[in-house]
Amino acid sequence: MEINKKIGKKMLMKRKELGYAQEEFAHEIGMSPCHYGKIERGETNMSVYSLKRIADGFNMKPYELLIFDDID
Repeated sequence: MEINKKIGKKMLMKRKELGYAQEEFAHEIGMSPCHYGKIERGETNMSVYSLKRIADGFNMKPYELLIFDDID
């Protein structure tokens, strides 16, 4: 699985764990729902700035989104 898809899958799992709808979470972190959705589906690259915003929204450190032990 390519890295964008792995990051997106991890984001999806974390967002659902926290009980957010995709659009709701995107608004919470100040990102367009369309752009966030593309990142979560692994359809686009994200900037380091976006990685930080998303990680902050999950109350995680950015590097934690890059650990894939739990992703197949």
